[in-house]
Amino acid sequence: MIRHPFKAADYVVFAMTVLSSVSIGVYFAIVGRKKQTTLNFFLGDRKLRYGPVALSLVVTFQSSVMLLGFPADVYMFGFMIVLFSVGQCAAIYLSTCIIVPLMYPLKVTSVYHYLQLRYNSNSVRLLTVSIGIVSQAIYMGSVLFGPAIALQSVTNVPVWASILCIAVAAIVYTSIGGILAVIWTDVLQCIIINFGIIATLIKGTIDAGGVANVFRENYNSRRLDIFDFNPDPTVRHTFWTIIIGSFIGSFSLTLNQSTIQRFNSTPSIEDAKKVLYIAGPVFVTMQSMSMAVGLICFAYYSVIGCDPIRSRNIDNMNQIVPFMVADIFRLYPGLSGLFISAMFSASLSTLSSLLAGLSAITVEDLIRPYFKASDQVLTVYAKVAVVAYGGLGICVAFIISNLEGSLTQILFGIMGAATGPSVGIFFLSMFYRKATDKGALVGGVIGLVISFWICIGAAVTPNLPRPTPLPLPTTNMCVAHNAQSMYISNHTNISTSLHVPVLTSTTAYSRHAFEDLSNGSFVSSTVSQTVPAKTGGVSGIDVIYTLSYALYASVGTLVTLLVGIPVSLLTYREERDRADPRYLMSLYDHLCCCLPGRKARQPTTVSADNGEDLKETECCKHLLAEKEKQTEK
Repeated sequence: MIRHPFKAADYVVFAMTVLSSVSIGVYFAIVGRKKQTTLNFFLGDRKLRYGPVALSLVVTFQSSVMLLGFPADVYMFGFMIVLFSVGQCAAIYLSTCIIVPLMYPLKVTSVYHYLQLRYNSNSVRLLTVSIGIVSQAIYMGSVLFGPAIALQSVTNVPVWASILCIAVAAIVYTSIGGILAVIWTDVLQCIIINFGIIATLIKGTIDAGGVANVFRENYNSRRLDIFDFNPDPTVRHTFWTIIIGSFIGSFSLTLNQSTIQRFNSTPSIEDAKKVLYIAGPVFVTMQSMSMAVGLICFAYYSVIGCDPIRSRNIDNMNQIVPFMVADIFRLYPGLSGLFISAMFSASLSTLSSLLAGLSAITVEDLIRPYFKASDQVLTVYAKVAVVAYGGLGICVAFIISNLEGSLTQILFGIMGAATGPSVGIFFLSMFYRKATDKGALVGGVIGLVISFWICIGAAVTPNLPRPTPLPLPTTNMCVAHNAQSMYISNHTNISTSLHVPVLTSTTAYSRHAFEDLSNGSFVSSTVSQTVPAKTGGVSGIDVIYTLSYALYASVGTLVTLLVGIPVSLLTYREERDRADPRYLMSLYDHLCCCLPGRKARQPTTVSADNGEDLKETECCKHLLAEKEKQTEK
C-alpha cells in the first residue's frame, strides 16, 4: 500500500483539535464546580441558547460514518443515497409539529420517562431503555472505528491506538464538563468538520478536472441515476426503499435521548422548535456535501487512471476518502491533518453526545426510581456512567473492526433493526388512545425479534444475492501515478513504500470479495456487498433475508404497531388504562389545527421530573395565538 504519511504540520493540526476539545471540558468543569446537580450536568439548568444547541444536534447526527461511509457508498454504488436526505428532512420537520409539543411540556430528562408516565408501568420503560443502551453502544463502536481506519490509511498509527485516543478524549471532557462541555465542543467541531469537507470539495474538484468533468465522469458511469422507481423491496437502493426507510428511520433520531436532551435544555418550547428548524437544513446540507465527496473521488481516480481498490492501494472501501485526501493534499502541509481532524471531530461530537445521553438514561431510568440518593451523589454516578459506557464503546469498536462491508450498511442495518421497534412503541403510545403497556411490550418484543432475525439472517445466510457495484475506474495508470507520487514524496522528505500490484488473477487476498470489472474475474479486498447479484438460488424463507437494509427500521416499526394495536384492544380496560390527554398526540390537532372552526382543547396537568405540576395548553391553542399575533402585526 502506498502512503502519504503525515507531516509535522498535520500532527500539529490534529493535536490541537483533540486538546481544544478537552480544554473546553476542563473550562466548564472549573466554571460549574459549584453547580454539581443532575439538572446542570444533563440539561445545563434548561438555560441553553437554541443556536449552539442546534449545531450540537447536527454534529451529533453527523458522525464519521457520514464522512467515510456515505462517500464510499457513492463511489461504489452511485449518488442515489442522497435521497436519504429527503426522508430525513421531512421527518425532522414533522417532529417539530408532533414530538416537541408532546415532549417539551413534560420536562423529562430521559425520553423513556415518557413511557412511565403514559402507562404508569416500568415494563415498557425498561424494554425501551434496554433497546436504547444496546443500539447506542453499537453506534458508539461504529463512530470510534470510522476515524481509526481513516488515520491508518494515511499513517502507520494502528486502529487500536486511534480508538483509544478518541474514546479517552470524549470520556474526559464529557465526564468533567457535562452537557455544557458537550455542546460548546460540538460547536467547535462543527466548524472543523465543515472546513474539512469544503477544503476537500474544492481541491478534489480542481484535481478531478473541474465541476464539468466531475459531472461528466459520474454521469457516464451512471452514478447520477438517482430515480429508480422499482417497487421491489429487495433491491438495495431504490427511490421507494430509501425514501420510506429514511423517513421512518429518522424518527429514531428525533425520538433519541440525545435529541430530547438537547431541546429540553432550552428555556422555551419556541426555542426547542427552533433547534430542529435549524438542525434539519444544516444536517441535510452537510450530509449532501459529504456524499458529493464520493462523486469527486470517482472522478479523480478516473482522471488519474488508478482505482485504489482494485490496485490494492487500500484494503477497505471505507478508506477511499482519506486516501484521496492524503493524495491531493500531499504538497500542502496541514490540510491532510485538517481532514483527519474533521473525521475525529465528527466522532468526538457523536461519542460525547451518546455518553451524555447514556449517562442520563442510567441515572434517570435505572438509579433514581429505585435508589434513594442525593442529587450530588447522582451527579457522581452520572460521571462514573460516562466512563463505564466509554469502555463499552471501545469494546464494541474492536468487534466492529472485524465485520465486513460498507460502514454505512453495517450501521444502518444494525441500528435500523434495533431502533425500529422502539419507534413503533413511541408511535403506539403517542397516537393510539387505547394502547396498553401489554400491547406496547408484546409488540416491541416481537418487532425486535423479527427485525434482528432478518438482519442476522442476511448476514449469515450463504449465497444471497449481492448488489453489483457500478463500473470502477481503470488501473492502467497505477504504476505511473504511484511512481510520480513516490518521487514527489521523496523530494519532500517523506518516505513511502511502493506496492502497486494490478489485479489480474483470482488469487485470494482477504476475507471480502468484489468483482474486478476490468476482466470479469473475482478478486479479494475488504469490500463486501459487491459480488455480482445472483438471480437464482434463493427460495423459501431465504427470500426474506434479501430485504433492503434501508427498510429494517420500517419493518420493526410496522410489526410493533401491527402486533401492539390488537393486543392493546384485547387487554384495554377503560377504568384502568385510560390515558391522560397530556401523553397523547392528536395528528389532527397539531397538523390541522389552523383550519377554520377548529377549537383548542383545554389545558391538562402533568407531573414533571421534579414533582411540580405543569399546566400547558395544547399546541393547537398555542399556534392559533401565534397566528393572531402575526395578524395584528
